[in-house]
Amino acid sequence: MARISESPSQINLMDVIRGMWRWKLLLIMMPLIGLFVGEGVLLVNKPSYQSEAQVIVQSLATPFDKISSVAEQSAGDAGPSDRLVFSQVSVLKSRDLAARVVDQLSLDTKPEYNTQLTKRSLAGTALIMLGFKDDPTLFQPKDLAIKNLTGKVTVYPVPDSNVIGIKSNSGDPEIAAAIANAFAETYVLSTHEVGQTATDRARNWLSQQIDDLRTKVAASENAVEKYRADNGLLKGANTTISKQQLTDINAQIAVADSAKAEAQAKADEINRLLKAGGRLDISSDVLSSTLVQALREQEVQAERKVAELSATYLPGHPKMIAAMKELNGINAQVRAEAMRVAQSLQSQAKIADQRAASARASLDKLKTDQATANFSDVKLQELDREAAANRTLLQNMLARYADANARQDASLQPGYARVIQKASVPSVPYFPKPGPILLLSGLGGLIMGLGLAFFFEILSAGSSKSVEIVQAPRARSAPVLEADEEDMPAVEPRPARETHIHSHPLGKAHVDDVEVPPFEFPNKNQPAVDALAATATQRAPAPAASLIGSIPGAVTLGGAFAMLGELRLGGAESLDAGAKKIASILSAVKNEKGRAVCAVASIGSQVPNAALSTAAAARELGQRGEKVIALDFSPAVNNLETLLDVPQGLGLIELVAGDADFTKVVTRCSSMGFHMIRLGQPRGAEQLQAVADKLPSFLNALGKIYGYIFLHVGEGGPKTVTHMTASDVAVLLAPQARILDAKAAAAGLEERSATRALVMRLESETTHRPLAAVPA
Repeated sequence: MARISESPSQINLMDVIRGMWRWKLLLIMMPLIGLFVGEGVLLVNKPSYQSEAQVIVQSLATPFDKISSVAEQSAGDAGPSDRLVFSQVSVLKSRDLAARVVDQLSLDTKPEYNTQLTKRSLAGTALIMLGFKDDPTLFQPKDLAIKNLTGKVTVYPVPDSNVIGIKSNSGDPEIAAAIANAFAETYVLSTHEVGQTATDRARNWLSQQIDDLRTKVAASENAVEKYRADNGLLKGANTTISKQQLTDINAQIAVADSAKAEAQAKADEINRLLKAGGRLDISSDVLSSTLVQALREQEVQAERKVAELSATYLPGHPKMIAAMKELNGINAQVRAEAMRVAQSLQSQAKIADQRAASARASLDKLKTDQATANFSDVKLQELDREAAANRTLLQNMLARYADANARQDASLQPGYARVIQKASVPSVPYFPKPGPILLLSGLGGLIMGLGLAFFFEILSAGSSKSVEIVQAPRARSAPVLEADEEDMPAVEPRPARETHIHSHPLGKAHVDDVEVPPFEFPNKNQPAVDALAATATQRAPAPAASLIGSIPGAVTLGGAFAMLGELRLGGAESLDAGAKKIASILSAVKNEKGRAVCAVASIGSQVPNAALSTAAAARELGQRGEKVIALDFSPAVNNLETLLDVPQGLGLIELVAGDADFTKVVTRCSSMGFHMIRLGQPRGAEQLQAVADKLPSFLNALGKIYGYIFLHVGEGGPKTVTHMTASDVAVLLAPQARILDAKAAAAGLEERSATRALVMRLESETTHRPLAAVPA
């Protein structure tokens, strides 16, 4: 039994890609299926419209929104952080905000959001039963609308900014725009409401604090006044009475001392003038006396009279004496009045001195009393400070309460977000887009088709084949084929063993762990052997087979090398045309049977023309991306192995004997595009017979891997009948002189077997360009 498996490391990617064209039906159908699926998507999905609104997160408070100073507000103003922006995204995604939008737009009455209002389809019921969808009947209408709304709204932060985008999807363009705007406006309003909530909470707290402070202020002020009254610290206009008395007495003492000093100074000045005999009219106090003023007028008149009389009389004249006596009397009266004024001033000085002494005595008594009152004043100041602090705190609370009262309306709160873009009603749906969907579905189908074709080709080219080849026991019989060489020692066949067969990269079809039918080993001679021998040696009078064409033939092995080299280089048009004719016939056979086995033999040509035609036809099919293998059954020197310059090695003989597996016997002819298996060494008659016996099993096994199998049998004769009758098509090559023999042999094959025999004429080679052998 033999097991066939491929080594993936030997796969040729370019050969696989060329072989993908075999799956052209798949490559055509998959894009069509993709387009059909895309059209189904367009039919199933209703048009959906999308609209977007945007809000920006920023502080909208101004320095005048609070009681604190403008400088403090400016210093404390900072832009929003990324954490705040992401937090606001979560707020926009919250269920509470969605519930407000549902209430605002009455979405629970719309079938798109409240699916309880729509008729449930059979597919929807199946999905609910399988657990892929939630049952709408288990939700309240509002909860169901909120659930569907959150699935149709997308909230995202715009990178590198404080902007938040709100996208809404709906089957109705107006509803899509209304939802996006409702989310934005409700969110902005909520930021104002947050400030209002805080303000209301502050108002309630301030109200309680103010009530408590009013009680404290009243209690502290009552304590101050009670303590003041109990300790005699009665308060005047600006201070306590005792302090005010001290101030007044000090002022009285100062005034009394000043009056005493002034009166005494004036009296002393008048007494000095009286003693010195000077003029008394320089003293303002003397002149202020009415009597002195009258005497001064009389004195002026008396002095004038004396002056007038002195001009007429002498000093001793009685008139002069009387006038001088009158003047002296007036001066005496003035001095007497001045002495009286001086005495009055001295009396005033004594009175002021007494008043100052009395004030000093009162001051000493008040000082003693004030020393005792100062100790009580310390406690009074403490109570007064507490009362003042309570009053200040109460005033601040009242001011803040008044500010909080002015912000009772939410619209008066500053907030920290605003709408920068309102959603507009979209005019065209954003999904589905017919053009892109059909294009993508078509491309997707094409890509899937390419992928499947590549995958299937890789499987066929690289998958392992596990084929058990069970060798049935057979009786020894005389060999049907005669040995080519005499005196070759017979080799006993070894028992069959498990053989691993690996196909090479150029082989496109492979089987993975598929049991191939066991080989059958025929034990009797083919009836056509004698007929072929007869037709090969005798000329039939009326051959039935017809000539299908011609192909160039070489007269020497060097000429065959040259023609094969020209074929590889794109020349040898005649050889290429003949190869294409053989390939077209085999393609028809393969389309009918699923595989094509072709045996190539020559009649009357000892040069490797059969090998050259085999290589040319196999190359033509290999270039088309087909899976081709050639089996060399010719033991002569002009065989396929020699023509392709393949190094000698293990082959069919070793494979049948169990001495080698498929990886050791198969050869990759990369320049020709097909695989090849040598005949092998040694080549005894018994070994050749064993290979011929197992040929049907080989063809069955290889037919599951390769689409085309060529059997190169070399020179036709009785020994090659087994190979030709086992094939679907037998190509007999003959020069013009042996055409009739070839036709007779072809007619005999077709009469006695199911093989289709073809005859091709070998045209004599006239010229050829000598070429070195090109390695396979």
